[in-house]
Amino acid sequence: LAQAEAGNLAEAKELFLTALKINPGAAEIWNNLCALQLFQKENTEAMESCKHAIEIDKEYGDAHYNLALALYRTKSYAEAKKEALLAQKWGPKKESEALLLLLKKHTP
Repeated sequence: LAQAEAGNLAEAKELFLTALKINPGAAEIWNNLCALQLFQKENTEAMESCKHAIEIDKEYGDAHYNLALALYRTKSYAEAKKEALLAQKWGPKKESEALLLLLKKHTP
């Protein structure tokens, strides 16, 4: 995370990938990689990373939120709403509620 926060995004990504080779069952690392990919607007890759995190920990609210954000960006609004509701249940409430408000424009 320190490398990402310092703006060394390529190095941060490599460190996350290396960490995942050592510990592929670490949901937090998958979610951190997802967040980095979202920052880099790599939405498809971010979705895959978030899904890995959720497979490991189904109640990982931050991963559901990040997946919802990636889905929103790719205009998969119904799926984004589903994930945002799960994020609201298990994770960042304020951010999830804000995303749900945006999704109201696109979903019934």
